[in-house]
Amino acid sequence: MEAREVPVAGRRVRWRVAGEGPPLVLVHGLSGSWRWWSAVLDDLAERREVHLLDVSVAPRGAAEWLVRWADAVGLPRFGLLGHSLGGAACARVAAAEGDRVTEVVLVSAVGMPAGRPLLAYALPLVAALRVTRPSFLRTLALDAARTGPLGLAAGALYAAGADVRAEARSIRAPTLLLWGERDALVPPALATAWREAIPHARLVVLEGAGHVPMVERPRAFASAVGGFLDEPREVAGAAPVRAVRDPGDDDEPAAR
Repeated sequence: MEAREVPVAGRRVRWRVAGEGPPLVLVHGLSGSWRWWSAVLDDLAERREVHLLDVSVAPRGAAEWLVRWADAVGLPRFGLLGHSLGGAACARVAAAEGDRVTEVVLVSAVGMPAGRPLLAYALPLVAALRVTRPSFLRTLALDAARTGPLGLAAGALYAAGADVRAEARSIRAPTLLLWGERDALVPPALATAWREAIPHARLVVLEGAGHVPMVERPRAFASAVGGFLDEPREVAGAAPVRAVRDPGDDDEPAAR
């Protein structure tokens, strides 16, 4: 993995690159970092030149910042893989930059209104922490500390009220929606709302996974995303994803 830097809007931005092939930009969610993709990075890097970002701008401006970053790096065309809050940003970029975005993977993405007040997310957050792997909790705590309480509060407020339905209807790139069956923060019912907003998208639900499926079920996650990326682009999105369980992975539930 190679570290690179580029000036964006007057600030030096550091990101990491791995693999070869068409570029795929990975965008983490609230209080996340590039480390959240570590368990699936090797699989993704076999298929794409993977760009792992640490997004440190306010959520409301993340989509515009991503476009500026891509311009500064010199990426004329690229795919997007966004998790949670990063998924909303990726959806907005895909809608605004339709000629540049080659493919989109939205993982447990916020952006479909749930009608829940911010305080109603307290118990789902506890449930999400119970599902995720204990080894990941240290990374989560370190990244949350880096984000800080003000950043966490701003991001949570934005996520609770984010509405990207109008932008989602404009997405034309092949799109995969990937969800955890046990996601309490952004439940699969909201994945259905994404599916209705992006008619050509397909939905894969990973059994036993929560809000961070790339950490909780990395092999099933990599199989689903890898199968989608491997498809000829002229047919991607035309048919449901088949079973994606790795036969050698006996301790991870299947996807459906």
